[in-house]
Amino acid sequence: MSPGDFATEIDGLTANGPGVVSICLVDAKGDVVTFSNRMSVRDSELVQYSGDLHGQSEETIGTGTAEQYLAFARDRAFLDACAHQGNDFRITDAFWNRVNSLTARFDQPGRFVALPGYE
Repeated sequence: MSPGDFATEIDGLTANGPGVVSICLVDAKGDVVTFSNRMSVRDSELVQYSGDLHGQSEETIGTGTAEQYLAFARDRAFLDACAHQGNDFRITDAFWNRVNSLTARFDQPGRFVALPGYE
């Protein structure tokens, strides 16, 4: 990870079993650099997912672009799913086509679900 990077994914990082865990990052000398929030790992057949199903962008009444919203959700917040929910009175045919194109581009089967939507 370089200075200024927002996040790094660590392939193969798993918990050995149920319990409360946190991730501790140490430098080459063994000094603690940082640590994560505590996480609860459950022994369950159920799978938990994280998502934001009501994101808006500046093209409707939110902030930032639809592309920025999708990129943040997938690459910085590490959500499993998100949906752009623009206000119907602000969505033109051109913007609806763009949202559909963007969600198709950001969708990654097995990793991230991106959905178009409106309210």
